[in-house]
Amino acid sequence: MKPSNANTITEVTRRAIFKAMRRERFEWWGDSDEADLLAQVFDLESMESTDYRQENAYGDISLHRGHHRDWEDDWIFDDNRLDLIHCPDATLLRLFAMMSHPTTQPERKKVKWLVDLLNLHLAPDGWQLEKVSTISGRPIYEGRHRDPDSLPDSSRYLVPDDVDVDLESSLYTISRVFAHQGKMAEVAILADAAAELTQTHYDNWDGGTYGYTLYLRIPPALYAQVADERSEFANRIREAVDQLLSQGRDLHAVVIQPFQKAPEGWQGKARAFVSGQGVTNQGRVRSTNIAGREHDGLLFRSQAEVNLYDALKKRGVAFAPLPVFLHGGEEYKRIEPDFVIIKDGVFAVVEVDGDSFHPETPSAAQKRLKLLDDAGAYIKRVNANSCRTPESAEACADEILNYMDKQKHNRR
Repeated sequence: MKPSNANTITEVTRRAIFKAMRRERFEWWGDSDEADLLAQVFDLESMESTDYRQENAYGDISLHRGHHRDWEDDWIFDDNRLDLIHCPDATLLRLFAMMSHPTTQPERKKVKWLVDLLNLHLAPDGWQLEKVSTISGRPIYEGRHRDPDSLPDSSRYLVPDDVDVDLESSLYTISRVFAHQGKMAEVAILADAAAELTQTHYDNWDGGTYGYTLYLRIPPALYAQVADERSEFANRIREAVDQLLSQGRDLHAVVIQPFQKAPEGWQGKARAFVSGQGVTNQGRVRSTNIAGREHDGLLFRSQAEVNLYDALKKRGVAFAPLPVFLHGGEEYKRIEPDFVIIKDGVFAVVEVDGDSFHPETPSAAQKRLKLLDDAGAYIKRVNANSCRTPESAEACADEILNYMDKQKHNRR
């Protein structure tokens, strides 16, 4: 939908945008001649000049901004002839589109800053700058109308338009390499991260080299477990991703950040946590397999475990997800099985094996669980695919409980 003559972009929105551009001293004209740029949006030749030596606004602007440079850089926001506070939405959006055009702003970093700023403020009024085409790999934007309540969330994987890389597939590939190397923390970070690749550097030596930063935003529960060593994890991820970028493009840094969209009523839940409600003794200290998912106030390592938890909860049995078991004495040991279930005197340990990210051999698994096996626990291993959906997890829970019933019968 094209913008109509009726104004829906409010004065509050317009002033907020102009204030931010002034504060940042944003050079809205970029590499363009200001009079030529504005002539593509306004009929400058029909507007009067403030200088008696010029016939119209076009000559006025050319003289004072193109020749003398005796007007302030932000003059455009206060010029009554342009009247950006009250001009039609179509005119304002056309101006914003021209400000972000590749011929106006050749620096991608400046274009991103401008588009992000505009979309942040325009969204509540039902508008956004949307990429409609490209020129030489650079995006061309146009003002488009959107229902403020249906504006899409940002993509989980964002890359600049000039970078030819499938970021999601690249991170998946790297996570598989890390999995085979046994680097579970890196796997957990990549699996749960929303990723954004942004150009942050440029060196024009030897044909030019573009530098990028990869932002990985992960759930707070996972961040709390990797925070102390996040720089080491970030460096290993950076080295792996950098190899996938083409020549002339370097990954300068990987930044791991905590982020989670605020749910309704989060303040009350936070106060309850501070007062001690909902606190568990689950293993929040470091383990060899990071538990980065939070559900029902508890920690889990995968969605398959969450699905199985919900299924077991419905069946009214006594069970513990991700408990911490310790073995004291001279040879101290610690183990965190996925689930422990107690039913009719049968003590069972359930391990959910992930076929993609947990390449643990049977012998390694047996060695890890030996502490509980020696203590008399029954060990039941299930594949993550059997709990891939809530429906399949229901069947898996029944299979586990039937297995425990058979063990009880065999003991008699």
